[in-house]
Amino acid sequence: MNDRQALLRNIQAIGLSMHDIHLFLDTHPDDRTALELFRRYLSKYETLVAGYERLYGPLTVNSEASTADGWKWIRDPWPWEYAANEEA
Repeated sequence: MNDRQALLRNIQAIGLSMHDIHLFLDTHPDDRTALELFRRYLSKYETLVAGYERLYGPLTVNSEASTADGWKWIRDPWPWEYAANEEA
């Protein structure tokens, strides 16, 4: 696994954890411990995504998709296409 794949896997893992905590908070909205954990994961997620996008380009269509020099989203392979491109 290369650095790009490892970073993307970390982003996915943190994102899944956030989703699980979000579901818990739907039924336990006053749980301060869970809310604080969600906020810490969100901060980590945002840091990881910013690092990925700085190194490899937009991760989602909402991320710097449109800039002064055009539509960046479709210039490179999509995030899930990198593994296929490396094996070819």
